Amino acid sequence: MRVLHLLAAGGTGGIETLIKDFGTFSKIENIFIFIWNSGATTDEMKEAGLNVIELHASKKDLFGPWKIICNVCKDKGIDAVVVHHDSPIAHLYLMLLKKIYPQIKTIAYAHCNAEDMRGGSGTRGLTLRRWLIRKSLQKADQVIAISYFVKDSLIKCHHVLSQKITVIYNGVDVNKMATELHPKHNPIEIVYVGRLIEQKGVQVILQALAMLPRTMKWHFSIIGDGEYRSKLEKQVEDTKLMGCVTFCGTCRNVTELLAKADIFVHSPICEEGFGITVVEAMAAGLICICAKSGAIPEIIHHNIDGYLFEKKNANELMSILLTCINEYNKEEMKKVRISANKRAKSFSIEFFADQLDKVLCGTVIKTIDGV
Repeated sequence: MRVLHLLAAGGTGGIETLIKDFGTFSKIENIFIFIWNSGATTDEMKEAGLNVIELHASKKDLFGPWKIICNVCKDKGIDAVVVHHDSPIAHLYLMLLKKIYPQIKTIAYAHCNAEDMRGGSGTRGLTLRRWLIRKSLQKADQVIAISYFVKDSLIKCHHVLSQKITVIYNGVDVNKMATELHPKHNPIEIVYVGRLIEQKGVQVILQALAMLPRTMKWHFSIIGDGEYRSKLEKQVEDTKLMGCVTFCGTCRNVTELLAKADIFVHSPICEEGFGITVVEAMAAGLICICAKSGAIPEIIHHNIDGYLFEKKNANELMSILLTCINEYNKEEMKKVRISANKRAKSFSIEFFADQLDKVLCGTVIKTIDGV
């Protein structure tokens, strides 16, 4: 089985990292074409010996990449083509491949919910983008969704047939995560990992922390960077939390940082398609407190392997934080952490790669249980 994967770029995003890990653990023959930009993940894939083709194409050159993709399909005897990024041009290539090479299986991979795939609103270019992506999803032989929430969004927003969509939860290399259930640090270490954009809701976490009793000792590490950082820094200053909050910026040693933390908080105000950082934190044995956003309730069972609160509700988040901080070393909280670690193993990268291999080879699979 030979599968061609089309990606727009090879930076350090979640999609690129997931595909790199898949290539490492997959047992079928995969070829990865990066159409426009390379990056750190592309380099790591090449160092790992994966079959990577970098085109460095111009955004104005549609024919050049198309010609190379066709040649690869013909010369390598490709059995299936998968589009990963929500690039309208890549989806156009997928539709054209279906016409020219009807024997090749075409697969559209939905790595986020349908609204995020559609993009913004109000311009002529976006109208074309939405049409191309919708048609590609509808015409593809198969669509892979990263959660049942994403599957439902594809059906409602893009009118994709339910029977064409297979859910495969994202995989995480849980074996690299530290699993020792250490006692509470003093001050207790709270952590967020992700992009600093308004939709990720770090501002809600800061609101909740500002409401904790001033006598309570805690430290909050914000791992990641983005356009919203300056506003968050201003919020920290305005609420007089400067000595308790650290902006760590982009870090490549997230595993080590999670091992030193006690509580992980994720408070998106958008609808999350999955939540890889949530699984990583669970695998590290942290207490995870997350908003009821998108697919997150498919990962965390409230009061069993983590805690859920209503989106944007800083008061509810503060109340859960207060309980978790005060009762961190108690037996009930330890049970939650053990359950979280066990739950995270359901999302192992090995299981993910095996599931995706089977789907690409035409095997019907049964996914792990969501909520």
